Amino acid sequence: MDSSPGLNLTRRSVGHSGFTPYSHRDFIKQLRQLLQDRYTWDGDGFSILKELIQNANDAGATQLDLGWVPGVGDCDPHPLLGGPALFAANDGPFQPSDARNITRLGSNSKAGEATAAGRFGLGLKSAFHLCEAFFYLASPLRSDHEQVCRIFNPWSPQPGDESSPYEHWDFEPGDPRAKQIEAFIREQLAPVLQDTSRFFCLWIPLRDSRLLDGKPSIIRGDFDKRRLQSMIGQDALAFRLAELLPFLHSLRAIRIWSPRISGLVRPTLFSGAIWASWVTFRF
Repeated sequence: MDSSPGLNLTRRSVGHSGFTPYSHRDFIKQLRQLLQDRYTWDGDGFSILKELIQNANDAGATQLDLGWVPGVGDCDPHPLLGGPALFAANDGPFQPSDARNITRLGSNSKAGEATAAGRFGLGLKSAFHLCEAFFYLASPLRSDHEQVCRIFNPWSPQPGDESSPYEHWDFEPGDPRAKQIEAFIREQLAPVLQDTSRFFCLWIPLRDSRLLDGKPSIIRGDFDKRRLQSMIGQDALAFRLAELLPFLHSLRAIRIWSPRISGLVRPTLFSGAIWASWVTFRF
């Protein structure tokens, strides 16, 4: 299948599990239905942040970093990396089965698998209110394992499928560009990842019609950085996060990052102790 000039990216090997037979058109149709019926846009995006928090908590993470970057313009490793993006990084482990669950619209990989590997359920798909595809990075489980760097592209053609308008976004884990993409994201998030040896990170590039070149999208309309800035910087965010703390068994701190000209600014830290006192005071 053709790739866009100069990109040289190939189809990724991870398929959309849960339904057989399957095509990228089927997947997009079901994803749109999911976003319309079950994970509708809540007006300010807090439900998406809540899903990212829940994913981190289910993974057994103790810290979550949330923030956004404004974009750097043209980016050689991948066309989706140059624009504004939301990111979420936690210190929980990433299991091999997690890669399959990220791409599923069906049930978890094993019956009754409610946490850990099953944490990437339907709720994470709410991120497609913001994007057409997203990247994920994870530290290796063992020192002799490769670091994970992949893209979840719902438009990715499946075996025997017809051509897709965005198949040129795909890449194999062993593709040299995977290393370049990983290096780019790690550089952008250096202040976030510098103090942790174990991490899982989502990089969610905002939907930009200029990159789609008049081709179809999961949801109509761009999601620009002004909306993202409002989503992360809303005045009531701290109090809304505080209300979630009593329901989280693992997560103890959330850091909210915002950009500046020289990089990411020192984050606002919300710790379990502060949240607990706020919740007690409010009730």
